[in-house]
Amino acid sequence: MRVDGHRGADCASLSGPLSLAKTANWRDLHWSERLGESRDERRRQPGGQRISAFVTDDPIHGSVSATQSFYEEGVRVAFEAIWGEHLHLGLFTRPKEPLIAAQRRAIRTMAESLDLPADAEVLEVACGVGPAARHLARRYGCRVAATSISPRQLAQGLDLTEAAGLDHLVRFAGADYHQLPFADGRFDLWWCQEALLHSPDKARVLGEARRVLRSGGRIVVSDLTVPTAVSDAERALIYARVHAPVMWDKADYERALAALGFDIERFDDWSAQVAPSYAAIKQAVEAHRADIPPGFPDAQVEAALAQFQLWVDFARAGKIGWFHFRARKGRLAATGDRQ
Repeated sequence: MRVDGHRGADCASLSGPLSLAKTANWRDLHWSERLGESRDERRRQPGGQRISAFVTDDPIHGSVSATQSFYEEGVRVAFEAIWGEHLHLGLFTRPKEPLIAAQRRAIRTMAESLDLPADAEVLEVACGVGPAARHLARRYGCRVAATSISPRQLAQGLDLTEAAGLDHLVRFAGADYHQLPFADGRFDLWWCQEALLHSPDKARVLGEARRVLRSGGRIVVSDLTVPTAVSDAERALIYARVHAPVMWDKADYERALAALGFDIERFDDWSAQVAPSYAAIKQAVEAHRADIPPGFPDAQVEAALAQFQLWVDFARAGKIGWFHFRARKGRLAATGDRQ
């Protein structure tokens, strides 16, 4: 893989097999074919796209680096190989339903009634390996910029997207959601699943979402929460599982959205799905433990399984929540601004 650093507000420079003429209205994504390279050469870098890393001197970079390390660590990579491309929680409709079916239902539910036109431009932040981006592209025919701080996940997402025949609609870029490398008013939809919990400054992330949205654009979010009544000691145990610096409650999101001039369209409580989701993840790892590549210490695997069970227990006790919300960019009360 080829990873280039860049600074400031310029878009991550990506190159792919499409000509620029075919994607001219993606004015700051620069999808142009690199000259003098064969298809085989492009696939080694990976899949024909050059993914540029986001580099910043911002103080928040330390937290971003810690999150990146969490998603690149060996034992997590091994677990992801077991539970596949869907790295999020699921909406179950019956006991012992396969986790993958519940995860796909969560994406479908978040995407329902969006009525995106085919010329819509979507930004997914913290995209993982891109299952939501591919669903939106397949469902609506819209273009999706899928961004992440994990080079490994970007590369895997690119391969899966090419295999699905959707790389003409979905593109991958290295980007930090605290400081997005896109112009103001760039997108119609901003999408994020279970990733805001990693941010130490969630208001800033939501502010960036507002900045890159066009007037009337929407955000679609699901995120894990911790009620304010949970003790500091229990919070520390909860945060440790996902390396979260802080996790908000529902009311924190409602206040932040109102302050930023977002009009909430729906707010769904999916908290009852946290325990079955993590129980299913734990069961999948246990059932396929023999498939974990050699070299991972048993102690690491046991510690991870214990943390999964801890989250199951905390969720059943009402100490971990999960909410889905959709909001539209509206007027800022202080300035009357709709931009």
